[in-house]
Amino acid sequence: MLRLFLSVVLLFTITSCSYRTLEGSVKPVYFSAADVVFTDTAFPVQTVFFQNLKRLGAPCAEVVDLQKGKEVKTYIALPTIFRKGNREFLVYPKEHIFISADASNYYIPTFSTMGKNKRRDSELLVLTTFRELEQKPVAPLLPEKYTVQTILDVEKKLKEEIAATEQASQLLFDSLCTAYHVSRKFKKLTKDYIHNRYDFAVLDFYDVYRDTLITHHEYWDKVRVLLPLVNGLTKPSQFNMNVEGGANSLYGSLFPYNGIRNMATKGGFKICFDSVAANFSGPARDYLLSRLMYRALTQGADIPSDYRMLYRNYSMNKDYRKIIARASRKQKHLQQDSPTVPTELTGVDGKIKIKFEELLSRYKGKYVLVDFWASWCVPCVKEMPALEALRQKYPADKIAFLSVSLDTKREEWLNRRNQLHGDSVSSYLLLNKDHAALVKEIGLSTIPRYVLYDKKGKMINADAPFPSQPRLKELLDQLLLQ
Repeated sequence: MLRLFLSVVLLFTITSCSYRTLEGSVKPVYFSAADVVFTDTAFPVQTVFFQNLKRLGAPCAEVVDLQKGKEVKTYIALPTIFRKGNREFLVYPKEHIFISADASNYYIPTFSTMGKNKRRDSELLVLTTFRELEQKPVAPLLPEKYTVQTILDVEKKLKEEIAATEQASQLLFDSLCTAYHVSRKFKKLTKDYIHNRYDFAVLDFYDVYRDTLITHHEYWDKVRVLLPLVNGLTKPSQFNMNVEGGANSLYGSLFPYNGIRNMATKGGFKICFDSVAANFSGPARDYLLSRLMYRALTQGADIPSDYRMLYRNYSMNKDYRKIIARASRKQKHLQQDSPTVPTELTGVDGKIKIKFEELLSRYKGKYVLVDFWASWCVPCVKEMPALEALRQKYPADKIAFLSVSLDTKREEWLNRRNQLHGDSVSSYLLLNKDHAALVKEIGLSTIPRYVLYDKKGKMINADAPFPSQPRLKELLDQLLLQ
């Protein structure tokens, strides 16, 4: 299963057609789109999003907003998988990609210098055609009344289907590469695209019936059985994108309340580090610890000196060590040079500024969930229906929901807010976001981000679960019982 991860924060300003990031030299790629693409009324803003093949980050995607009649660019350091709708394609640095669509808005990417590089035009279709034809293993939903034995019977069938599906998918992918006459370079870059692709589908199945399995003392043992799939790897080259997603999912299932996203809370870093070190090994441990270190540094969390030493002892990947070293230097410079100003917001009318603490005081006696988002953030927008469902579920006199945008341009915030039919009473724009005290306090480096406050305005969770995750509802229900 593919999971999307936020690319590493850029360090240096653009100086020419390429520049340097934590990942190395970055070069532009260019996107344009046919007018028909913009007739898809289901999506007011047409976007392409992408995931780098090698990086540390968080579950999020880099986004490119397409513009009608214009070519737009983004920057990548490595060959990168991009996605538009259900179309997935591998793009090399410095390429120009043209997105078209048929009458049913089925997106078709092509190399924009078509006719000069027919092989690349064919290669762009390999991944998208595979995604169209592949048969993913899917566990059937159990009847309303079921037993733990029913779950175990379906689990057995699902595991058999996973093995058969991965073999069939590999044959399909190989045949597509032959049919489309792809280059050796393309084959090398995509050789792990199928490998381990469905290994963790059974984990999703466990999570659906998590409560029942826990009640019968089955869940934790079954999740731990999957650990050898990631711990059995010995070489960094074996740790492909599918295994990376599996490692993140495994950690999240084993430690749902002490995961990497929650390490910003007091004492969270040590708990998270120790749990990774105790349960993971090899490239998986190296990746998870490096991701933890990176997130801690970008959040401004305290990393004890003995844990910095432990990381150096564990880390075998020189690329990860370089990323962490540079992030550490960057954070040190930011702490020394960046002034801190009070956290101020402005409302939809733009006429009044209000301090964040004063805003919270208006909701005294209620729990407050704050959603930090931005107009360009696709995962933020995807979470909003689930967030609205929570808003409708809970009484307004018990829980308040606030929306705080990190947009730089006011008009972009207002346009997207209007598209989403946002509530103007609870919608705000964060001012001076690079220096705001709250941003530094919670280490706000990635979005979406959800922060929960108690009835007195005291922060009780600096990194709450996403609205689409059942754990947030469980957390809110527990609070209302107190």
